[in-house]
Amino acid sequence: MLKRLSSAPPSLGVEREIKFALDARAAGRLRGDPLLADIAPTSRRQVSQYWDTEDRALRAAGLSLRLRHFDDRTMQTIKREADLAAGLLARVEDEIPLDGTTPDLDALARHVTPEFLAAVSNRLQPLFDVDVERTQWRLQRVGSVLQFDLDEGVIHAGEREQAVLELEIELAEGGAAPLFEVARELGRRIPLTLVFCTKSDRGYSLVGGAPCTPRRPQSVPLGPAATRADAFRVTAMAAVRAFAIHAATFTEQAEAETVHAMRVALRRLRTLIRFDADLFSAREARALRREIGWIFTRLGAARDLDILMAETAAWPPSTLSDHALAQLRRARHVAYHAVAEALAAPRYRRGLLNFVALVECGAWASRPAATKPAREGADAALARQWRAIHDAGRPSKLSEKRRHKLRIHAKRLRYATDFYKTLYDDDRAAKRSAALISATTALQDLLGLLNDRAMMKALIAERLPSIARRSLPPPTGRNEAELLAEADEAYRRLRGRKPFWD
Repeated sequence: MLKRLSSAPPSLGVEREIKFALDARAAGRLRGDPLLADIAPTSRRQVSQYWDTEDRALRAAGLSLRLRHFDDRTMQTIKREADLAAGLLARVEDEIPLDGTTPDLDALARHVTPEFLAAVSNRLQPLFDVDVERTQWRLQRVGSVLQFDLDEGVIHAGEREQAVLELEIELAEGGAAPLFEVARELGRRIPLTLVFCTKSDRGYSLVGGAPCTPRRPQSVPLGPAATRADAFRVTAMAAVRAFAIHAATFTEQAEAETVHAMRVALRRLRTLIRFDADLFSAREARALRREIGWIFTRLGAARDLDILMAETAAWPPSTLSDHALAQLRRARHVAYHAVAEALAAPRYRRGLLNFVALVECGAWASRPAATKPAREGADAALARQWRAIHDAGRPSKLSEKRRHKLRIHAKRLRYATDFYKTLYDDDRAAKRSAALISATTALQDLLGLLNDRAMMKALIAERLPSIARRSLPPPTGRNEAELLAEADEAYRRLRGRKPFWD
């Protein structure tokens, strides 16, 4: 397998920045904003060419390779994720001047193994270009220097292209708190939406003809030495990044799959806050849950109607009248509109920025509990869910309500395993965690099908009261007794797994 080096070379730059999407009107207001009014901006055209292999080996290794042309000069930049200590918004930046028009492979050799370099060196090619006009301001604020880059232009990938209009605020010097303070100040006057898809991410998505997708959760391994603050930052930012990227996709093309993905991201975040509630004050924890809840509720209504629409699509054609089907479609349209309104609301923009600011530089990270080893918090969270599952009993012996609780515990155990598995750095733990994820997923899926049956009855009673449920086939094609028998077997197999955190 091709691999990059496990740590960045020493003495390289670290880029710390946040990015915002904005429209042309907001860009005009930015230029005249009081914050920047007394600063003379600079402006120049930049054409950036991104190189990789046809099978995107650099991308798979977490690297980007860019040649940027401006002012009759060319600079090569290699970027990769930074170490935990640099923060989750940071990337290592290796930048050198170039005399030619092809990449300097000696610089790439500082980031990858010799085997990797040998495998890609003859296959590198330009994949896409980013052509922008960059307007730049530099601002001093409370001991920090901030650089504002307003980029307007287009990404070209073969015959495909995509417009670019974004603001980057980079921390050139000093602490991160002023970065977020200034962003909040601007956000009160100008509609700015925090985004996590870089121009590189968008270019790769354009090459593939697909929307920008989140990086895999926990792309920054924790390791046994991580603190609880490290673990929370990594897992929380993975969930927030996933939600924000799916939200941006939804605003462009609203689909059931995206609604589901946003719900999963928020559910993971809510579970994490439950696990780490002791890191925050009661007021902070309530505020976090409240900001998650108001969007989650709207997504839940949309998701319920998606499930009902999918169910009715499998019914015989004569089951639903045209009028009833039109009513369902209107109801789903209203639910989707409510989600879109929430994502366009100032509350969402403020909440997203405030949450990232809290994760990156909140006071919670210096509290005693946050500085303890991450293994302590992980052991406790994993053990709680494990005990709850063992104490629950076989699904066939439980009421619908208690089966639903068992499903929640299985889901939380799976999330906790995914969150914390890299803290347990040995082969035995890796094998056991993989087996546990497989077993919890199997049980969760079966309990989910049983829950869907119960939920479907309630949805049909609410939305389609004239439909007799007993005349329709079960949603899964299997009856309840069969599902319960399979769930009992999945429960038995899960209980037989060995904990990887012992």
